[in-house]
Amino acid sequence: METRDRERIGTNDSRRRGSPTLGTRLGVSLAAAALAAGCAAPPVLELQEAREALAAARDFEADIYAPDQYDLALMNLELAQTEIEDQEQLSAMGRSYDRALAFLDAAIVDAERAQALAEEIKAQVFLEAQAKIPVAQTALDDAFDVVVQARPVLAFQEAQALEAQLSELAVLMNLARQLMDDGGFADASERLDVIIQAAGEIDRRARFVIETAPR
Repeated sequence: METRDRERIGTNDSRRRGSPTLGTRLGVSLAAAALAAGCAAPPVLELQEAREALAAARDFEADIYAPDQYDLALMNLELAQTEIEDQEQLSAMGRSYDRALAFLDAAIVDAERAQALAEEIKAQVFLEAQAKIPVAQTALDDAFDVVVQARPVLAFQEAQALEAQLSELAVLMNLARQLMDDGGFADASERLDVIIQAAGEIDRRARFVIETAPR
């Protein structure tokens, strides 16, 4: 009888020592919940992903061919960085990175859209610039020919000025071709437009001199 009583007493003591009370369990649960809710870690991986998305878009020249979409992505990245910095100024228990995560998500989406749009627009600009090359070269060649024909009736200084302009346009033509080879399609297209317009004006000027020269 005494042995059984001692066993029951030992069992009860063991339960009291080994099992946490309700209050202890509740305290641990609340502490864990507070830790999970208040001590959020900064979104380091998401921030890196957003930066890489912006870098990829820039590699595709989205800042040139899709500037509005690219600038929007950049703005969201900057807002996210500012939000993260603001949260770092708060106590650990009061930090929340939800807004920063939302900005980062938007930055990634906008960067991917900017890249896709840039690829599409760049392809169009390439085709347009490629079509301008023979037009510009023909305009330049025609202007050279007409200036040669007009030289006998052109004033010396005017002939020199027109020939100098044509030489500059020839250099610009070589530059436009080089830009096409280097992938600078937008810059090449702008220079080709300049050549077409300027060569056309020289051509018209020289033809006018020929047509109005005394017979």
